[in-house]
Amino acid sequence: MPPLGTGARSKARSAAQRGFTLIEVLIAITLMALVTLLAYRGLSRVADTRAWLEKDAADNAVIIRTLGQLERDLTLSNDGHNGENVAQQGQLASGVEVDQQPGKPLQLGIVRSAPADDGSWQQVIWRLNNGALWRYTGQPGAQYPLPPAQAGAEVMANVVQLSVRFWVPGKGWIVAGPTDGRAATGIEVALERMRNGMRERYTRVVVLR
Repeated sequence: MPPLGTGARSKARSAAQRGFTLIEVLIAITLMALVTLLAYRGLSRVADTRAWLEKDAADNAVIIRTLGQLERDLTLSNDGHNGENVAQQGQLASGVEVDQQPGKPLQLGIVRSAPADDGSWQQVIWRLNNGALWRYTGQPGAQYPLPPAQAGAEVMANVVQLSVRFWVPGKGWIVAGPTDGRAATGIEVALERMRNGMRERYTRVVVLR
């Protein structure tokens, strides 16, 4: 076969070195933009899901911590004490008192052993304050009357109701009131709060000594 002429070789070289057309470039840019958009949306959803999970985990931690502290206060109420001057007349359980005055939120008062575990005692009060659940503590003391519970801290926000009822053998669950002299052997503390427009209820039942 005879060799290609100069013109033929030039045309072959020109065809081999030809670049992308404008339409091909636009298609490639469009595809890249689409892939980038899909990747961004995917990453955004992952970030949103992670933020939601972290917020939900933090919220659950608050609930667990609050109910756990309530249970600990009640478990340590009058623990190992001889009961002298602790239970007032009409109280359902030694070391636990419920104050429910008309027009005012319920107040749960507890006398428990102090954290130092040195034989001293302290007053603890749980009550609602400005739409949140607060816990107040008093200074430890070795004899009655104990220092009042004045130092307070918010433990859970958006709480709309705090309720308490007692388990009395032979009568079942009752609110604070006459018990025919029978002491309660259990207590249920219930918290209700608003979350995302929904009313949620959490309860903790503690066996009393």
